[in-house]
Amino acid sequence: MFALVPKALLAQLIKFGLVGLLNTALGLALIYAFKWGLGWGDATANLAGYGLCIGLGFVLNGRWTFGQSALGLRHGLGYLGAVALAYLLNLTTVLLSIQLLAVPGDYAQLLGVPVFTLSSFVLNRRFVFTKSA
Repeated sequence: MFALVPKALLAQLIKFGLVGLLNTALGLALIYAFKWGLGWGDATANLAGYGLCIGLGFVLNGRWTFGQSALGLRHGLGYLGAVALAYLLNLTTVLLSIQLLAVPGDYAQLLGVPVFTLSSFVLNRRFVFTKSA
């Protein structure tokens, strides 16, 4: 299967996945540190953890995954838009899986993960971190 994927695209997919794994681990660590260490509420800790990791993901994916030498406002706004759209696709997948297919919520969440990851990758590769940007 991977033999059909061009090497450059496969390398980007792997890098994107590694950034995602790092963001997930760091995000959870930050959320728990804010909750347990600073006594913040769930919503505030979650917002802060995700906010920081969205910023980190922007820089790491822009520079490392997609090889942009400079990141500007256009990239930042595009990245936020791509993340927002990918999240909406994820949420739609989760809710439709629950409502139309009667998939239990915990499993439906798992179905949404690849939708978010792949749509975010495609949107960022195609529209945000293009060579002409």
